[in-house]
Amino acid sequence: MILVDIDPIPPRPGAIAVNGDVSKEQTALEVSQAARSAFRSIHVLLNCAGRDLLAPLSATSIEQWDKIMDVNVKSVFLMSKYTVPLMSERGASIINVSSAAGISPIANRPAYIASKGAVIALTKALALDLAPSIRVNCICPGAVDTPLLHSSLHASPDYQAARNAVEARYPLARIARPEEIAGVAAFLASDAASYITGAAIPVDGGRSMA
Repeated sequence: MILVDIDPIPPRPGAIAVNGDVSKEQTALEVSQAARSAFRSIHVLLNCAGRDLLAPLSATSIEQWDKIMDVNVKSVFLMSKYTVPLMSERGASIINVSSAAGISPIANRPAYIASKGAVIALTKALALDLAPSIRVNCICPGAVDTPLLHSSLHASPDYQAARNAVEARYPLARIARPEEIAGVAAFLASDAASYITGAAIPVDGGRSMA
């Protein structure tokens, strides 16, 4: 996990790294303590840890369900809980990464989809509870060209056929580049988004259009 402050108090560093499991309370505590020591306050929190699970309900174990919920949902709760006290500046922003699948589900991923739907609901709940001082929004990406996607595609008998099938779901007929998701996060963190809170923004090439 990397914490960055664009205007740190000299001569403190502009970025620090904290190793840990974001689904554990101890890690959230360590991150908040490190941020307090290095920067005194936090302006933006981006919750983007995630796991996927391609498995129907009958093949989803309790352990798998719990792990998905811990990483995808509990981490958002913990990091927000221990970061909010450091967000003293009005206009601070929490940005959660959900998924377009949390809006428009796909087959054989009930645990993953439930977790991403929970992130959207938690985002809206926090937006209400933390207003007007802190804005809370979430990004709902479609398929993104990341190691997580590649590992899923490589699990298929034919990588290229699987990739083609994924791309065919999207009106824009391609997989997103990571910087296309990062750009939306940067917007939500900026003053340009100062009147946006409680939003779940699809960045999915049009897949979740009603």
